[in-house]
Amino acid sequence: MESDIAQIKLLLWAILGLQILFVVANIACRVLGCGKGAQPDYNELVARGKYDQILSYTKKRLDTHPHDTDALYFRAKALQAMGLTDSAKEFVKRLGESDQRLALVCREWLEALDSGPQST
Repeated sequence: MESDIAQIKLLLWAILGLQILFVVANIACRVLGCGKGAQPDYNELVARGKYDQILSYTKKRLDTHPHDTDALYFRAKALQAMGLTDSAKEFVKRLGESDQRLALVCREWLEALDSGPQST
């Protein structure tokens, strides 16, 4: 009986140690910025008007993840901002097809693009 209790105590201390290790690792990762740079901050790039960078990042992402909704959305948004509405339409259509929850919004976006000036 005493050996069972000793084993339980040992396991509890091991679990506590692992929890502390995970908390410390999480804090260290946040401080050191682990995972940053894995995906660009598209909103910041849009705010700064860095549409060429958005197109570069989204092209790379869509080559490997063709249904990535963020990449599709921001690529369409960048193309539209650059006045390339016909090119933007392709990505708006793909966005609506890749996520059915966005289909209605994408149809409205396409209608807005159709009513505006056209370019390639």
